[in-house]
Amino acid sequence: MSPVFLEVLTLEIAHDYYASGRCSACRLAPSAATARLLKQAGARLQLQEGDLRVAAPSADVLGDRLTFDISASDPYLAAFTAADPVLSPEIADFTVAPQLSGHWATIVILAQAGGPLPVAATIGFSSRQLRWRWIFVPGGQTGSMDGWTVRRDSAPGTPVDQDPPVDQDPPGAIQRVDGSQAWQITLRDPLPLREHPPASQAFTLIPPPGAAARGSIRLPAPAPADLQQTGTGGLIAEMFVSL
Repeated sequence: MSPVFLEVLTLEIAHDYYASGRCSACRLAPSAATARLLKQAGARLQLQEGDLRVAAPSADVLGDRLTFDISASDPYLAAFTAADPVLSPEIADFTVAPQLSGHWATIVILAQAGGPLPVAATIGFSSRQLRWRWIFVPGGQTGSMDGWTVRRDSAPGTPVDQDPPVDQDPPGAIQRVDGSQAWQITLRDPLPLREHPPASQAFTLIPPPGAAARGSIRLPAPAPADLQQTGTGGLIAEMFVSL
Protein backbone atom coordinates (compact mmCIF):
# COMPACT_ATOMS: atom_id res chain seq x y z
CA MET A 1 0.00 0.00 0.00
CA SER A 2 1.40 3.37 -0.98
CA PRO A 3 2.15 5.75 1.91
CA VAL A 4 -0.05 8.76 2.44
CA PHE A 5 1.92 12.01 2.08
CA LEU A 6 1.21 15.00 4.27
CA GLU A 7 2.24 18.52 3.38
CA VAL A 8 4.40 19.24 6.40
CA LEU A 9 6.27 22.43 5.48
CA THR A 10 5.88 25.42 3.19
CA LEU A 11 8.24 28.33 2.69
CA GLU A 12 7.16 31.44 0.84
CA ILE A 13 9.44 34.34 -0.06
CA ALA A 14 7.76 37.69 -0.64
CA HIS A 15 9.28 40.85 -2.13
CA ASP A 16 7.50 44.18 -2.50
CA TYR A 17 9.41 45.05 -5.71
CA TYR A 18 7.47 42.46 -7.70
CA ALA A 19 3.90 43.19 -8.74
CA SER A 20 2.83 39.67 -7.74
CA GLY A 21 4.27 40.14 -4.25
CA ARG A 22 6.25 36.92 -4.65
CA CYS A 23 10.02 36.98 -5.08
CA SER A 24 9.95 35.41 -8.53
CA ALA A 25 13.73 35.90 -8.92
CA CYS A 26 14.48 33.74 -5.86
CA ARG A 27 15.54 30.14 -6.40
CA LEU A 28 15.64 27.70 -3.47
CA ALA A 29 17.73 24.54 -3.15
CA PRO A 30 18.35 22.29 -0.14
CA SER A 31 21.87 21.92 1.20
CA ALA A 32 23.51 18.56 0.62
CA ALA A 33 22.83 17.51 4.23
CA THR A 34 19.18 18.57 4.04
CA ALA A 35 18.72 16.79 0.71
CA ARG A 36 20.01 13.55 2.28
CA LEU A 37 17.77 13.99 5.33
CA LEU A 38 14.66 14.54 3.20
CA LYS A 39 15.51 11.53 1.05
CA GLN A 40 15.97 9.30 4.10
CA ALA A 41 12.59 10.48 5.42
CA GLY A 42 10.95 9.64 2.09
CA ALA A 43 9.94 13.27 1.67
CA ARG A 44 9.01 14.95 -1.57
CA LEU A 45 10.29 18.44 -2.26
CA GLN A 46 8.48 20.80 -4.64
CA LEU A 47 10.42 23.90 -5.63
CA GLN A 48 8.84 26.86 -7.40
CA GLU A 49 9.72 30.50 -7.97
CA GLY A 50 9.89 32.04 -4.54
CA ASP A 51 8.55 29.11 -2.54
CA LEU A 52 8.94 25.46 -1.65
CA ARG A 53 6.72 22.71 -0.28
CA VAL A 54 7.70 19.55 1.56
CA ALA A 55 5.43 16.50 1.75
CA ALA A 56 6.32 13.42 3.77
CA PRO A 57 4.74 10.27 5.24
CA SER A 58 5.08 11.83 8.70
CA ALA A 59 6.02 15.13 10.33
CA ASP A 60 9.11 13.67 12.01
CA VAL A 61 11.38 15.50 9.57
CA LEU A 62 10.36 18.81 11.18
CA GLY A 63 12.46 18.07 14.26
CA ASP A 64 15.65 18.59 12.28
CA ARG A 65 17.37 21.75 11.10
CA LEU A 66 16.59 22.18 7.41
CA THR A 67 19.00 24.37 5.48
CA PHE A 68 18.22 25.92 2.09
CA ASP A 69 20.25 28.14 -0.18
CA ILE A 70 18.66 31.09 -1.97
CA SER A 71 20.07 32.09 -5.33
CA ALA A 72 18.83 34.90 -7.57
CA SER A 73 18.02 34.76 -11.27
CA ASP A 74 18.16 38.58 -11.30
CA PRO A 75 21.79 39.72 -10.90
CA TYR A 76 20.62 42.99 -9.32
CA LEU A 77 18.34 41.45 -6.68
CA ALA A 78 20.80 41.73 -3.80
CA ALA A 79 21.63 45.33 -4.74
CA PHE A 80 18.07 46.70 -4.63
CA THR A 81 16.90 44.59 -1.68
CA ALA A 82 17.01 45.95 1.87
CA ALA A 83 19.23 44.00 4.24
CA ASP A 84 16.65 43.37 6.98
CA PRO A 85 13.98 40.87 5.84
CA VAL A 86 10.99 40.04 8.01
CA LEU A 87 11.35 36.41 9.17
CA SER A 88 8.68 34.17 10.62
CA PRO A 89 9.55 32.37 13.90
CA GLU A 90 10.34 29.13 12.05
CA ILE A 91 13.36 30.76 10.39
CA ALA A 92 16.12 29.96 12.88
CA ASP A 93 18.86 31.67 10.89
CA PHE A 94 19.24 33.92 7.84
CA THR A 95 22.76 34.54 6.57
CA VAL A 96 23.84 36.53 3.55
CA ALA A 97 26.32 34.39 1.67
CA PRO A 98 29.84 35.51 0.68
CA GLN A 99 29.90 37.15 -2.73
CA LEU A 100 31.81 34.29 -4.38
CA SER A 101 29.75 31.46 -2.89
CA GLY A 102 27.45 31.07 -5.91
CA HIS A 103 24.27 31.90 -4.04
CA TRP A 104 22.74 34.90 -2.28
CA ALA A 105 21.75 33.73 1.19
CA THR A 106 21.28 30.68 3.41
CA ILE A 107 18.31 30.04 5.68
CA VAL A 108 17.78 27.45 8.40
CA ILE A 109 14.27 26.29 9.26
CA LEU A 110 13.66 24.71 12.65
CA ALA A 111 10.06 23.76 13.29
CA GLN A 112 8.85 21.31 15.94
CA ALA A 113 6.52 18.48 15.05
CA GLY A 114 3.20 18.19 16.85
CA GLY A 115 1.62 21.46 15.80
CA PRO A 116 -0.80 22.27 12.96
CA LEU A 117 0.35 21.21 9.50
CA PRO A 118 1.77 22.42 7.29
CA VAL A 119 4.26 24.59 9.13
CA ALA A 120 4.24 27.83 7.12
CA ALA A 121 7.55 29.68 7.15
CA THR A 122 7.80 33.06 5.45
CA ILE A 123 10.47 35.58 4.47
CA GLY A 124 9.47 39.13 3.51
CA PHE A 125 11.94 41.23 1.54
CA SER A 126 11.51 44.90 0.72
CA SER A 127 13.15 47.20 -1.81
CA ARG A 128 15.93 49.45 -0.61
CA GLN A 129 15.11 53.16 -0.40
CA LEU A 130 17.24 54.90 -3.04
CA ARG A 131 17.60 58.40 -4.37
CA TRP A 132 16.63 58.88 -8.02
CA ARG A 133 18.71 60.94 -10.42
CA TRP A 134 18.04 61.89 -14.03
CA ILE A 135 20.92 62.86 -16.32
CA PHE A 136 19.62 65.04 -19.17
CA VAL A 137 21.63 64.86 -22.38
CA PRO A 138 20.85 67.95 -24.47
CA GLY A 139 19.94 67.90 -28.12
CA GLY A 140 21.06 70.48 -30.66
CA GLN A 141 18.31 72.98 -29.77
CA THR A 142 17.97 72.49 -26.01
CA GLY A 143 20.39 75.12 -24.72
CA SER A 144 20.46 75.88 -21.01
CA MET A 145 18.08 74.07 -18.65
CA ASP A 146 17.69 77.01 -16.29
CA GLY A 147 14.16 77.10 -14.97
CA TRP A 148 13.28 73.50 -15.82
CA THR A 149 11.57 71.60 -12.99
CA VAL A 150 10.54 68.06 -12.17
CA ARG A 151 6.99 67.61 -10.97
CA ARG A 152 5.22 64.64 -9.50
CA ASP A 153 2.29 63.63 -11.70
CA SER A 154 0.11 62.80 -8.70
CA ALA A 155 0.33 66.42 -7.54
CA PRO A 156 0.32 68.62 -10.67
CA GLY A 157 1.81 72.06 -10.25
CA THR A 158 3.91 71.18 -7.21
CA PRO A 159 7.67 71.12 -7.86
CA VAL A 160 9.49 68.08 -6.51
CA ASP A 161 12.32 68.70 -4.07
CA GLN A 162 15.49 68.79 -6.14
CA ASP A 163 18.99 68.34 -4.84
CA PRO A 164 21.54 70.14 -7.10
CA PRO A 165 25.28 69.53 -6.92
CA VAL A 166 27.11 71.60 -4.31
CA ASP A 167 27.34 75.33 -5.17
CA GLN A 168 25.10 75.02 -8.24
CA ASP A 169 21.51 75.93 -8.88
CA PRO A 170 19.10 73.23 -10.11
CA PRO A 171 19.35 71.76 -12.66
CA GLY A 172 23.06 71.27 -12.08
CA ALA A 173 25.41 71.25 -15.05
CA ILE A 174 27.87 68.36 -15.17
CA GLN A 175 30.75 67.41 -17.45
CA ARG A 176 30.47 64.03 -19.16
CA VAL A 177 33.40 61.71 -19.83
CA ASP A 178 33.48 62.70 -23.52
CA GLY A 179 33.75 66.38 -22.56
CA SER A 180 30.17 67.28 -23.44
CA GLN A 181 27.83 68.98 -20.99
CA ALA A 182 24.71 67.51 -19.43
CA TRP A 183 22.43 68.39 -16.53
CA GLN A 184 21.27 66.39 -13.55
CA ILE A 185 18.37 66.56 -11.15
CA THR A 186 18.33 64.37 -8.05
CA LEU A 187 15.30 63.78 -5.87
CA ARG A 188 16.07 64.56 -2.25
CA ASP A 189 13.72 61.97 -0.76
CA PRO A 190 14.61 58.32 -1.48
CA LEU A 191 12.07 56.00 -3.07
CA PRO A 192 11.86 52.22 -3.46
CA LEU A 193 12.08 50.49 -6.81
CA ARG A 194 8.92 48.84 -8.12
CA GLU A 195 8.41 46.42 -11.01
CA HIS A 196 5.36 48.47 -12.01
CA PRO A 197 5.78 51.93 -10.43
CA PRO A 198 2.56 53.40 -8.95
CA ALA A 199 1.19 56.82 -9.84
CA SER A 200 3.00 58.32 -6.84
CA GLN A 201 6.29 57.49 -8.59
CA ALA A 202 5.46 59.17 -11.91
CA PHE A 203 7.40 62.34 -12.69
CA THR A 204 7.42 64.85 -15.55
CA LEU A 205 10.11 67.31 -16.64
CA ILE A 206 8.54 70.75 -17.18
CA PRO A 207 10.27 73.47 -19.25
CA PRO A 208 10.05 77.09 -18.11
CA PRO A 209 7.33 79.30 -19.66
CA GLY A 210 8.26 80.47 -23.15
CA ALA A 211 11.05 77.93 -23.61
CA ALA A 212 11.78 77.17 -27.24
CA ALA A 213 12.65 73.56 -26.45
CA ARG A 214 10.23 70.66 -26.70
CA GLY A 215 7.35 70.42 -24.24
CA SER A 216 7.06 68.49 -21.03
CA ILE A 217 8.67 65.06 -20.88
CA ARG A 218 7.45 62.06 -18.89
CA LEU A 219 10.47 60.80 -17.01
CA PRO A 220 11.38 57.12 -16.75
CA ALA A 221 11.28 55.26 -13.47
CA PRO A 222 14.42 53.33 -12.61
CA ALA A 223 14.95 49.65 -13.27
CA PRO A 224 17.39 47.50 -11.27
CA ALA A 225 19.97 47.87 -14.05
CA ASP A 226 19.99 51.66 -13.45
CA LEU A 227 21.67 51.35 -10.05
CA GLN A 228 25.06 53.04 -9.82
CA GLN A 229 27.56 53.31 -7.00
CA THR A 230 28.18 56.75 -5.55
CA GLY A 231 31.55 58.12 -4.54
CA THR A 232 30.80 57.28 -0.91
CA GLY A 233 30.08 53.61 -1.65
CA GLY A 234 26.29 53.92 -1.62
CA LEU A 235 23.82 53.36 -4.43
CA ILE A 236 21.73 55.72 -6.51
CA ALA A 237 19.20 55.06 -9.28
CA GLU A 238 20.52 56.96 -12.28
CA MET A 239 18.66 57.33 -15.59
CA PHE A 240 19.67 59.08 -18.82
CA VAL A 241 17.13 61.17 -20.74
CA SER A 242 17.76 62.60 -24.21
CA LEU A 243 16.31 66.06 -24.77
